[in-house]
Amino acid sequence: MNEVLAEAGIATVLTGIRMPRMNSITERWVQSCRRELLDRCLLWNERHLRHALREYERLYL
Repeated sequence: MNEVLAEAGIATVLTGIRMPRMNSITERWVQSCRRELLDRCLLWNERHLRHALREYERLYL
């Protein structure tokens, strides 16, 4: 799986060993990103998607 992700240009991020809340925090961020950004925005290409996600991340944090 790591090879497939690496070929697609996706870097894997390892989480801590004893971090039970990490999954819930990540799921909450993904859900809010989808509701607030992706459901309301028409994205033209990958470049536009990356720009929108960067801006959303800057405002979210």
